[in-house]
Amino acid sequence: VELKGSRETRKFFFGTILLWASGGLDRGSTSQAHPHHNDQMNDDDRSCVYGLRHQHARCLTAVPAASENNKFLVGTLGPKRDNAVCLLDFDEDAFEIGSTDFRHPDEVWDITSCPKKEELFFTCHSAVTNGTNKLKATLWRMGSSAEEKDNRVTNSGVRNDGREGAGLQLQKAFTLAADKVKKVLWEPRGSMSQVVSMDDTSLRIWSLNDSLNGAQLSTSIAVPITGDDPTTYLTNAVWNPHAAEIVTVNEGCLSGWDLRSQKQTFSIPSAHASTIRALDYNPNKPHSVVTGGDDGRIRFWDMRNGGKQAVKVLSDHTHWIWSVAFNRFHDQLVLSSSSDNLVNLQSVVSISSAAFDAYEDNGDEEGEDQQSEGMVSNLPVLSLRFFDISIVRITPLEVRCCVIFSITFPQHHIFTHRSSPHHRIPTDGLVHTYDQHEDSVYAVAWSHADIWTFASLSYDGRVVVNRVPRDEKFRILGV
Repeated sequence: VELKGSRETRKFFFGTILLWASGGLDRGSTSQAHPHHNDQMNDDDRSCVYGLRHQHARCLTAVPAASENNKFLVGTLGPKRDNAVCLLDFDEDAFEIGSTDFRHPDEVWDITSCPKKEELFFTCHSAVTNGTNKLKATLWRMGSSAEEKDNRVTNSGVRNDGREGAGLQLQKAFTLAADKVKKVLWEPRGSMSQVVSMDDTSLRIWSLNDSLNGAQLSTSIAVPITGDDPTTYLTNAVWNPHAAEIVTVNEGCLSGWDLRSQKQTFSIPSAHASTIRALDYNPNKPHSVVTGGDDGRIRFWDMRNGGKQAVKVLSDHTHWIWSVAFNRFHDQLVLSSSSDNLVNLQSVVSISSAAFDAYEDNGDEEGEDQQSEGMVSNLPVLSLRFFDISIVRITPLEVRCCVIFSITFPQHHIFTHRSSPHHRIPTDGLVHTYDQHEDSVYAVAWSHADIWTFASLSYDGRVVVNRVPRDEKFRILGV
């Protein structure tokens, strides 16, 4: 699609996109201002809370295939109760969380949503076989959207049809032929042909068939473990989004494993003084990993220097750290959760991909090209993602705007912008501490529909949805 019309028309169109992205326009409209704009802006500093009914829970994940709605999956953990997988949907306009519950036969210890099909997900669950409790991994399929809508329960606990919420039936696709499966990883680039499972001492690579009703073991990687001490077993793993590599943690050791050669790519034997439980890989910056452990420390690693020492250490938590998560677009924003009942939002701009973009103007180019045709002098500095497919990126140092969503501008009408020398630039530090939980916070996850929205889950079944504070958002956008 080629955008045609006068230069003024193109300026108006592009300015409307910028205003829409920064919250100035309703997402459902490109012509009218949001009728409750001030209220919506205040929502950035509000929290939305949803409580699972009489259920404990430890695992939460975003639904990456849901690009239009803020959706999350939570698995419950009740040995004496019926367990469920809850599909949570955060409605920004109504500022409420709705839940569609699906009956699950066992306790859910981990959950992973398919990156391409939002109705598919894996759970790692406690399956009792011949009197023995074993961890199994099963691929499930949710029902139709119509069923979800009819059984959606809001914060008030009432279904859409007014009756008390009841669980829907999950469709079982298959169970992996392995025991003690603690985690299943989907290929982050969206491939539907391969998954990796993690157990106590190994990684297993599975090939999925085209109909997604079975999996064949391709190969396995044995991870060296010291003795039979359960504290030395694998505790977490993440798929490198930039390469065919899995990064694992066990006890205080951080390691990488090449999926093609099945060989170790790196090893940091004493990354933490005690057990590492939290792990994430920077989606925008290769070789960048973050870990969190029982020592209450968050450490950032650059694999290019051999992991001789962490490039940054944070000590804002006072107890075990259970979860860490990079923002998938603005990776200078990092979430962490802990047994101290807190969720911290950190800014680590100095070691993020944003560090490659200068936030300050050189000043000696003040008057250069000010009269260039197509110049827009008052546009905010920001980065946008269109429909999770294409990117519009505007950086402060006269970096030209690129619209890579089948929209092309003539080469002689390039919009450029320098940031104001007076605007507040992002800096490293603790952005905000969220204290709405009253129990250990086991998981945090960023929404895939809105880059500023995230959810956290505590053991008592409380889910809290928050947004990045408005001031920090504006610092990043350069407004």
